[in-house]
Amino acid sequence: MSFSITIQRPGHAAHLVQELPDSRKGGTYLKCDCAGWAFAIKKSGCVHVKEAERLREAGVRTIESTAEQRATLEEVARRVSGLPVSPMLALAAGAPIGDNYPPDMLRDDYCFEVKWDGYRMIAVNDGKRTTLYSRPGRVITNDWPEIAAAIPSGVVLDGEVIMVKDGKSSFQALQNAKRMRPEARAEGLRYVAFDILKANSHLGVDGDLSQLPLIDRRNILADHLEDNPIVTFSHAIPDGRDAWRQVLEHGLEGLIAKPLRSRYVQGNRGIWLKHKRNVVQVFEIIGFTSGEGTRYGLFGALVLGERVNGKLRYAGKCGTGFDHKATVQTLEAMQEHVVKTPPVDPGQAVVIRQHLGARAITWLKPTLKAKVEFNDWSDDRIVRMGSFKGLQP
Repeated sequence: MSFSITIQRPGHAAHLVQELPDSRKGGTYLKCDCAGWAFAIKKSGCVHVKEAERLREAGVRTIESTAEQRATLEEVARRVSGLPVSPMLALAAGAPIGDNYPPDMLRDDYCFEVKWDGYRMIAVNDGKRTTLYSRPGRVITNDWPEIAAAIPSGVVLDGEVIMVKDGKSSFQALQNAKRMRPEARAEGLRYVAFDILKANSHLGVDGDLSQLPLIDRRNILADHLEDNPIVTFSHAIPDGRDAWRQVLEHGLEGLIAKPLRSRYVQGNRGIWLKHKRNVVQVFEIIGFTSGEGTRYGLFGALVLGERVNGKLRYAGKCGTGFDHKATVQTLEAMQEHVVKTPPVDPGQAVVIRQHLGARAITWLKPTLKAKVEFNDWSDDRIVRMGSFKGLQP
C-alpha cells in the first residue's frame, strides 16, 4: 500500500487528513510539527488526494513512502527537514521495589547514566558552524548560543540541555533560563553530552561512529570534551544498584541503562532502558475540567489540592492514567460532590483559572482523594506529569 506524505511549510493554510486502517470514516486530523514543517500521512487514492495535488502545484513538497517501510513520522520529518539524526530513545522499564531490582540493573555488561531533567538536543558542527536541534527537529541554535559556541569542531553529539540548581538538574530552572540573557544563566547552564555519532579525523576516527560499541563511543566522546566547562561528559556508574542508591540519596530523576556493546540505532526505543524515581502522593480532588475528544462528555483532568498549614491550595492537575472504565467510575463518584463555588480562597481560584486557561471547571467539595504518581514539583509547587493511580478511601 502506498502512502503520500505531504510536507507543508508554515504559512500555508491548508492541512491534511491522516487515513489509517482503523480510522473512522473521513479520517482523523493530524497536526505535527518538526523542524518548522507541518506534515501528514495520507493513503494514495483516498478522497483527499486532490488536495495533495493542489498543494504540490502550489510548490508544497511531497515524498512517497511504502507501508512496508513503516516510516515513522519522526523519520519522515527528519528526512525532509535535514535533521541529521533521529534520536535513539529509552524504553520505560520501571523502578526497583525494595531489593527487587530490574534484571538490567544486575548485569555487568551495562552502564548507568543519570536521567537528566532537561531538553534533549542534537548538536552538529560541520567544521565551520554549529547547528542545534531539538528532539522533534526544530533548529534552536539561537536559544542557546553559548552552547553552540562550545561544541567541538567536526562532531555530531547527542545530549541534554540542563540547568543545575542545588546540585541537580531542574526543569523549572531551565524553563526560566530560556528567558534569560546568556550572561545571567552562565553559572548553571550545561549541555551534558552522552553520545557521539560522528567525528572528524583529528583523533584518528572519521565519519560515522554509530556502529561502534557504546563503550568505544563514550571513550571518543570523553576525549573530545576535555576542559570544556559548558559541554560536559555524562559520567556512568558500572553497578546498577549503586547507581540507584545515588538516585535516591540525591533526589535525582532516575537512570538510563545502556548495554556497553550496543550500537546507536536511530529512533530505536528498547535497547536503552529508563528507570524513573517518581513521587506518589494523595491529593484532595477540588474539581475537574471538561473532556474533549475521546473523553467528550466525561472529564479531561482532575484539579488537585493539598493542605498546607490547614489551608487548601492548588497543587496542579492530573489527566493521564485513566482507562475508559476508570474515567467513568471516577466521574460517577465525583458527581455526588459537585458545588457551585470553588472550595479554595479567591486568590487560589484565580491561580487555578490562570493555570488551566479557558477550560471549563466543575468544582467539587473536597471529600474525594486521588492517589497520584508524578515526576516532581515545579518551583511554585505544582505537580509535574501527574498520573492517576486510583481513588483513596
